[in-house]
Amino acid sequence: RAMGEPKQSKEALMRFVGPTLWFSFGAFYGYDEEKQNQAVAAYREYYHQKGIYEACLYDGMKDLLRSLKEEGKTVAIASAKVADSVRTALEYLEAAELFDVVMGSNPDGSHSDKETLIREIVEELRLPSPEGIVFIGDSRTDAVGAKGAGVDFIAALYDRDRSEFDG
Repeated sequence: RAMGEPKQSKEALMRFVGPTLWFSFGAFYGYDEEKQNQAVAAYREYYHQKGIYEACLYDGMKDLLRSLKEEGKTVAIASAKVADSVRTALEYLEAAELFDVVMGSNPDGSHSDKETLIREIVEELRLPSPEGIVFIGDSRTDAVGAKGAGVDFIAALYDRDRSEFDG
């Protein structure tokens, strides 16, 4: 709305899950680079002031994460969101201690490719290979990134259509 767009339905907003904001504003609204930068700045202003605090974990997620940690599993996040924002959200959700590594993008949008993020997590954890890693994601971008990084993938569909992950 800050960019003069009408209010979007939940279904329309779901398109934004996965790709970078720059890609989404360009692809879905036809914005040029300057307008993409303005839209990202407007989104981030809202997100840092209010959006982070509107987030919630799905029911049972904390219990799942705790049980993974108790089993000795390493738990990491690879997000296209800015890394500091991800950490702030995790602190707010009282879940930061449940993650061993948080990998996110840079403020300028670089370092947001999921394949790259997953590979960097493998490197940071000093793993000899990505074997045994499972990446759980909620978008086609996540699935493509996992495949490119050579890790198994589980689609968290929630209320989304499976066809997004086909191919």
